[in-house]
Amino acid sequence: MKSSRSILILSLTLILSLFASSLRVGYSQPQTSTSLDGFSATGAAAQRSREEQFRAVPAASPAREHSRRLTAEPHVAGTKEDYATAIYVRDQMRSFGLTAELKEYDVLLPYPKRPAVVELVGPHRERLTLKEAAIPEDPSSSNPKIIPLFNGYSPSGDVTAPLVYVNYGLPPDYEALKKLNVDVKGKIALARYGNSFRGVKAKVAEENGAVGLLIYSDPADDGYMQGDVYPNGPWRPETSAQRGSVQYLFQYPGDPLTPGKPSIPGTERIKIEEATNLTHIPVQPISYGDARRLLTPMRGPLRPAGFQGGLPLPYHVGGTNDVRVHLKTEMDYQIRKIWNVVARIDGTDEKDRWVIMGNHRDAWVFGAVDPNSGTSAMLEVARGFGELLKQGWKPRRTILMCSWDGEEYGLLGSTEWVET
Repeated sequence: MKSSRSILILSLTLILSLFASSLRVGYSQPQTSTSLDGFSATGAAAQRSREEQFRAVPAASPAREHSRRLTAEPHVAGTKEDYATAIYVRDQMRSFGLTAELKEYDVLLPYPKRPAVVELVGPHRERLTLKEAAIPEDPSSSNPKIIPLFNGYSPSGDVTAPLVYVNYGLPPDYEALKKLNVDVKGKIALARYGNSFRGVKAKVAEENGAVGLLIYSDPADDGYMQGDVYPNGPWRPETSAQRGSVQYLFQYPGDPLTPGKPSIPGTERIKIEEATNLTHIPVQPISYGDARRLLTPMRGPLRPAGFQGGLPLPYHVGGTNDVRVHLKTEMDYQIRKIWNVVARIDGTDEKDRWVIMGNHRDAWVFGAVDPNSGTSAMLEVARGFGELLKQGWKPRRTILMCSWDGEEYGLLGSTEWVET
């Protein structure tokens, strides 16, 4: 309850400032303890009254129920479970008295055809688990609909090569390796999460000639060195791995095949090989438990300054035939539908000036914290607006409340809506 309440308080603080801006009457006067900038004395009193009425509506109990409904199943973008969350948000908005519609887009969305393969090759071949352990205290961790570990927009690939540990996988790390005469070209890179977006790590690995990339969360950054791991604390346990997109967002976000244009019927699509925001090497997330299996036998130079992580072993950078890895990813790339929900309260005087709030809804798994703690709070804000509408209130400017889909893959839903 404490967490739900703090989320609601933060959301209400933000929305009340927007709420006030949507009602301003263009009159300014010196500030006093009872005045509001942009309001007459009479208008300020009315605004304060409306704010109190609004603030009395959102509550932790219905927010908790929204969270329960939205996170009952894993709901990766484009799945039927994802669609069900869109219908729930739309219908809740409508039940509050708001106009709410689905906005559908057809975007390039890859799912793994089957779990990836990462294995040590050599005299003692060993295949890594690449599976998050079920936790008895958390029944959701054994849900059969949980998608295998993968990185969104990784291509399919099948490569075998020596492994090189590249620290965070950023340009200075590769420069440090060059000073040790360690070349990444033709090899598989092993990078730890942190200090940059994972798509940057993929781009830099590709630019340095790597034929594949493995990414893991080191316990120094997200694990036992930070505190108690789940379920005893919030930090990442040994078998957990971070899913996420490796789309080159810094090139352009949204559907890779319709840059700058809405991904709707009639829009011409480019070929997948023409998309400049996609990596060309297979990328796969692994746990730090699996990363330890790779780092332990590695030889080559001892790590440069700043490369040592939190696993109980001296990190070597590899690049030799002591550790060769087979990486295989099989992805199912298809055009799939995603669904935004857009609720609208038309303004009375400045209908074409919009106050927009939004939060995404899709998740790699359940998405209880990211993103649907925010969706739950937004729905309670919508309920507050609905109650004011029933009392005859109307904003001067139009208010839009948007539940975006496909954010995890690369800001898909919000980008396509704006391009539309």
